[in-house]
Amino acid sequence: EVVISLDTAARQAVEHSCPFDREVFLYVVHGLLHLNGHTDHDDAGRAAMDALQLRIVGEVWSARNAERTRDQGAATRGRKKASRND
Repeated sequence: EVVISLDTAARQAVEHSCPFDREVFLYVVHGLLHLNGHTDHDDAGRAAMDALQLRIVGEVWSARNAERTRDQGAATRGRKKASRND
């Protein structure tokens, strides 16, 4: 079970100047890593876990943004095509 404080995520998103949904996703990944046996109780574990969660979040977030950009481009092209047909 993963429990996330949305209030904390909102505060941290502002402090880190990042989108709220990215901060929540970071917490989800962090929790899932704990469920899979990763620990951050010492410096070595914390460093390893931080590196892994940032890699996962970065890769997924990049793919998500690329997909959104592609979808927005397709929607824009569709609107332009429709307006030419009017």
